[in-house]
Amino acid sequence: MEIQPNSHWNTFAHQEEVKTGKETRERLKSMSELAQQNLEQPQQRQKSYYDQRTKLRERGQGAGDAAK
Repeated sequence: MEIQPNSHWNTFAHQEEVKTGKETRERLKSMSELAQQNLEQPQQRQKSYYDQRTKLRERGQGAGDAAK
């Protein structure tokens, strides 16, 4: 049986590679979730603004009604 030089190092390097790959996937997943939140937040703000404007308009308190 022939012993390969630095076989223990190859095993260690492979373990580090697997660990790094897992960390990379987790990091990419968290970045993706963060990007999705950043996309949703402006839409939510815009929606809440228009919902508020609609409620005010229904009550007759809109800015257009006040100017009349």
